[in-house]
Amino acid sequence: MERFYNLIFRYQRYILGIALFLLFFAVSVEVNGGNIELVWRDHPQIALLIIVAGLVFLFLYIEIDKIRIKKLSTQIKEQSDKEEDHAQLLNQLTARQREVYDLILLGKSNKEISGELYIEPSTLKTHINHIYKKLNIQSRRELRNKYSDSQ
Repeated sequence: MERFYNLIFRYQRYILGIALFLLFFAVSVEVNGGNIELVWRDHPQIALLIIVAGLVFLFLYIEIDKIRIKKLSTQIKEQSDKEEDHAQLLNQLTARQREVYDLILLGKSNKEISGELYIEPSTLKTHINHIYKKLNIQSRRELRNKYSDSQ
């Protein structure tokens, strides 16, 4: 289904072009010796059919726009929910755990973090384990992948 939507989104502008072309074509005029006449004056049924086809394409364009807006709205809501979840999890961290968390995101090693915060490596490992538990993650890589953009 996603592939189908991407296809219609890609060609949506052509649908609008076809709709406008048909609508203008239905009311096209010709000039004969200074007289302006509708091209379809002798065949109003054809003109009506062309107008209906143009309106169908225009309606299709609008429906595709509605789908696109709904899809974007859903993506924005999902992203917002994800950021809220991250924020709630991060609020569970203590101030010291947050410091460790920030330094991990900066790519610092345990040795560098221990030195910067003046704590023992065993204390640091305890902080890291609590961070992993509170954030429901297993490794630094997972922490950086999930949280590096939400800082």
